[in-house]
Amino acid sequence: MSNYTHRTAPPNNQDIWDGVVFLIVLFNQSPDESLSYQTLQKALVKITANYQIILFDNTPKQSSYYTQDSRIIFCSNGKNSGLPIAYNFAAKQALTDKRKYLVIFDQDSVVTTQYIHTVWQELAKMTTNDAVLVPNIVCKNKLISPYILNSLGLARIQNTSQQSPDLYAINSFSVISVAAIEKIGFFDTFYWLDALDFHFFHRVHCQNLHVKRLDIAVEHNLSLINGNMPSWRLYNIAHYEMVFYAECLEPPAILVGLLKILARGIKRHRDLHGIRGFLHYTHAALTGVVIGLKRRHSRHTVKT
Repeated sequence: MSNYTHRTAPPNNQDIWDGVVFLIVLFNQSPDESLSYQTLQKALVKITANYQIILFDNTPKQSSYYTQDSRIIFCSNGKNSGLPIAYNFAAKQALTDKRKYLVIFDQDSVVTTQYIHTVWQELAKMTTNDAVLVPNIVCKNKLISPYILNSLGLARIQNTSQQSPDLYAINSFSVISVAAIEKIGFFDTFYWLDALDFHFFHRVHCQNLHVKRLDIAVEHNLSLINGNMPSWRLYNIAHYEMVFYAECLEPPAILVGLLKILARGIKRHRDLHGIRGFLHYTHAALTGVVIGLKRRHSRHTVKT
């Protein structure tokens, strides 16, 4: 595994960087407060190419940000529209400007020059079947992404150097072909926050497109692993994960997924505030199954 703290200046290859859009989605945080924005600017400081940075503010109030750098676009929606709206905005902007790749960050990522250097190396080798490049993502010294979903829908972490075209990953730090986003029909706005990564990578694989692992490790603060989480977030995660399982996976995986999510609820009972909260959590998961099956049926009906 590469040492993510190592810093080297990335090559200033204009042809590649001109085709790249970097997206940072903000929420209740200004660009100047965003660790991702600050570290990305430092990592790109020696690159003079005409790349683009889009700062998409999902804070539920109108805001503004001024910079003299014409490569930076700030967009404030005045409301929290969810991640897919931001992702699709950036992808469509990239298509309009004839750019090839979208790089996604959350607002609290640490972007290093080595990550940028590694991205540059792999972009030079991308083929038409390569849809996404993903780094090894570490949280609390534990590798959490990328991973394989087995036939029961359980995540299986592979060796950090092992490649597989069927990888799933966390969206943050992903480098995505804009052509691939267009091919799958963009990001589904139903999955406005949780399980969006599951659904996106599943659709990538359904189009027989490939996901490649980058030879780099990055740190990521995953809220489900780190610290306490408000009960509404746990409800949301349970609900949308079960929508995904019921919509996209086979019946055994739906059952195993439900058991996994209920076990998570038992483990996080303090965050759910007792039996009443756990019942709400269970209801959220079960309604997710119902909605997912309806979406599955609707999708199959449209195909036929």
